[in-house]
Amino acid sequence: MTHDEALTILNDFLSSPERSEDCFNFHQFRGGMVAIYSCPKYVSEVDFGFLVLGDDEKGVSQWFDDEKIRIAWVTCMNETSEALAMGCFTLKDCYAIEKSATAPDEELSHWCDGYLQAYELTVEAWVDACELLASEDFAELDEEHMAFLGLLEVLANWDQALDENEDPEHLKRSFPVLFATVDEAIIKMHHLAQMLEEYFVRSEIESETFVRESAKIGRNDPCPCGSGKKYKKCCLN
Repeated sequence: MTHDEALTILNDFLSSPERSEDCFNFHQFRGGMVAIYSCPKYVSEVDFGFLVLGDDEKGVSQWFDDEKIRIAWVTCMNETSEALAMGCFTLKDCYAIEKSATAPDEELSHWCDGYLQAYELTVEAWVDACELLASEDFAELDEEHMAFLGLLEVLANWDQALDENEDPEHLKRSFPVLFATVDEAIIKMHHLAQMLEEYFVRSEIESETFVRESAKIGRNDPCPCGSGKKYKKCCLN
């Protein structure tokens, strides 16, 4: 199955009148894919599938059991993951805008909303990374990460952003710049997530190595100093 064929199948499936109201539409799905692959730790495609389909039990069953639909979303997710890893993913390929545009279209807003909803599946991993992100090596990237999420909120809820902005006309004129900023930040955020993932994996390996090399000494075990006393009555104290 080609990528274009997979996109068509998923668009038809997710836009079907049979889908429940809380089911992702096609553009939310595309945004959500990028979010789960831009996470410091693995996010289950099963969890993502349940997020996409919401309370649509029939849809969930088709998502995982219908071979054509399953192959379609696997194909799309693999393509997205590879594009992010290669650094060649860009929103401009999916949502081209005019230089004179003053607002995101509905499809782009839905993409941003899908990213933000799927981001909730990754929050725990980002929380685990907070201490590391606060370090000097990652502080600047962490600021960019939070700014990126803020821009997604603006584009996902454009009308609300205009209402709350002190200069809505300036915000409208700034839209092309905001779009370009978000587009460029996607790869940066994925790169940040990959660096953090590598750090976590390395830390786990080092921890496991430490456990193997140094067996834990029980309080009632003989003290390793050779005194003949129990550890709790000798070097432990």
